[in-house]
Amino acid sequence: MTSRPTPAPGTTLGPDRDSALARGPDPLPRGWTRAALHVPPSCSGWGQLRPIGAQDCYVTPGAAFNAARARGMDFVCFTDHNTISGALDFLSRRPEEEDRVIIGEEVDAWIPGSSQRLHIGVFDVDERLHEDITRLRGICFELIAELRSRGEPDA
Repeated sequence: MTSRPTPAPGTTLGPDRDSALARGPDPLPRGWTRAALHVPPSCSGWGQLRPIGAQDCYVTPGAAFNAARARGMDFVCFTDHNTISGALDFLSRRPEEEDRVIIGEEVDAWIPGSSQRLHIGVFDVDERLHEDITRLRGICFELIAELRSRGEPDA
């Protein structure tokens, strides 16, 4: 038997995870949809720990998609680091889900003159845009300016 923590006076813990998942998502106002906008499946490595095979996520694109849909998401945006291979692989296996998938990319872009990098979420990525992102990600300001000049959604 698992003991549950006791909330501090005047607070509540809210519904437990299992009952919330069983109940399903709360209803949305008419015309609204739900989207999981940052789903990094197992297709991107973790740059600094690549020598030991560490990944950002260990869930396959199919399992991630199924979990998001089971939790009430209408759309799923795959956002692997510096690649769109997870989304493309998923769509090659399940083309019927194309209308529910947003191809995204979590881009590691560098701040000039430093060893610091930013993670920039880019949405609605195709192979041509991915090639341009790869070319421009060395300087984050140039990448952001190019994305905005094209009207590409980014975060």
